[in-house]
Amino acid sequence: MSARATGRTPFGRGASQPQTAAFTKLQLLLLAAVLGSALTVIYAAHLTRQLFSDSQKLSERQLILDEDWGRLLIERSTWADHDRVNKLARMQLSMYAPELKDVELVRADGRHAQ
Repeated sequence: MSARATGRTPFGRGASQPQTAAFTKLQLLLLAAVLGSALTVIYAAHLTRQLFSDSQKLSERQLILDEDWGRLLIERSTWADHDRVNKLARMQLSMYAPELKDVELVRADGRHAQ
């Protein structure tokens, strides 16, 4: 007699509705878990690409700002150059260094030094 004729499966068990229903529920549960996992992987890959793109944009911006900072440091040193300030003070403000005879030293206690 064949397995079909006896209503038994080749593994010695009879096919019953509750086992088939449980097997189908397990398959659906596993399918849902696999799909959920796949969607999570897709989202993580998308997020990684987006964050990498943002990182690249910020790196480019940092390079631009570093170049601007370097130019500003050069400009500041140019504007604060002692010779330039001295020249502008003499020409535009008519300022001159005092003669040595016009300089008075003042002590910390407020008395004039002689």
